[in-house]
Amino acid sequence: MEATSHLSLPYIVGNQNQKHITHNEALRMLDALVQLSVLSRDLSAPPDEPEDGARYIVADDASGAWSGWESSIAAYIDGTWTELQPKTGWLVWLENESNLLCFDGADWSDFLTESVGVALAAGLFDKIGINATADATNRLALASDASLFNHAGNGHQIKVNKAAAGNTNSLLFQTNWSGRAEMGCAGEDDWSIKVSANGSDWKTGLKVNADTALVQGLQWAGAVSDSGLGAIVERGSNSNGEFVRFADGTQICSIIASLEYGSSTHMYYNWTFPAAYVALPFVYGLVNFDSWYANASPRFSDIGAMVSVSPSVSSITMRQIRITGGLAFEEGDYSDGTRFFAFGRWY
Repeated sequence: MEATSHLSLPYIVGNQNQKHITHNEALRMLDALVQLSVLSRDLSAPPDEPEDGARYIVADDASGAWSGWESSIAAYIDGTWTELQPKTGWLVWLENESNLLCFDGADWSDFLTESVGVALAAGLFDKIGINATADATNRLALASDASLFNHAGNGHQIKVNKAAAGNTNSLLFQTNWSGRAEMGCAGEDDWSIKVSANGSDWKTGLKVNADTALVQGLQWAGAVSDSGLGAIVERGSNSNGEFVRFADGTQICSIIASLEYGSSTHMYYNWTFPAAYVALPFVYGLVNFDSWYANASPRFSDIGAMVSVSPSVSSITMRQIRITGGLAFEEGDYSDGTRFFAFGRWY
């Protein structure tokens, strides 16, 4: 055996004369092959003025001193061209393309695809899968028991950016790929927490208004809701009085109004509630002592209970009646300052 198996470096045989020639030839080959880098793969004939040590991958249709050397390495060593025939698995750096090539036994090809090579050079990747398959939507995919995001000396931020307010940037929690909870800015700039029992029907449990920083769902005052998202207490008023709504469904309506003459046996007030109920509320009234004595004919000893007539979820008629034998109401009697209250549920 006169040469090594892989690089074909010549052996120094026994009793060989001028051993230095063989030794130096092997060194030249090593110098040309180790850390292999070529200038280009585009030439099919030797350049006119090569520098010593220049190396090329010979292109197709080789001619001149390179005739028949297609795909071989042509190395210019000590003023002459030497053919280095590649073997399967050889790697070479292609200087003019900044690319790494691999020999497959027949031809040279990119060791890395062009996109991966560009990505490695620029630090930009189209997608990355770590123990998982990345795709066009999930460009970063990871399958792992845990993930660690550590600081580099100070703090650490995770930034989730979206293009416009109507888009979504959120964290979605799933069970077997079906959504169960989500927190973030989902379709708006208000931050919210949502939950779902089936991945389709979602309820918002908490929302922070982006403009006011008010917390809907935990705030004391604001607009209450029967869907779980809203304030704890809501207050309102209109020409029919005032109302207070609570998140548990309780509603209280009130008004200060005037009892008017109805007949010799009663005075009345027709009240449309400032906010409707879902079932008949409990209603009662309190007359004003001073106004009664100043403007009504019967005395307190002459009157009985205040009763309701034609109650509904949106209105009621309250009547203050007199007892049998008591002084009768007279036309023009009234009692302002009467307080009415209604207690019930708004959902």
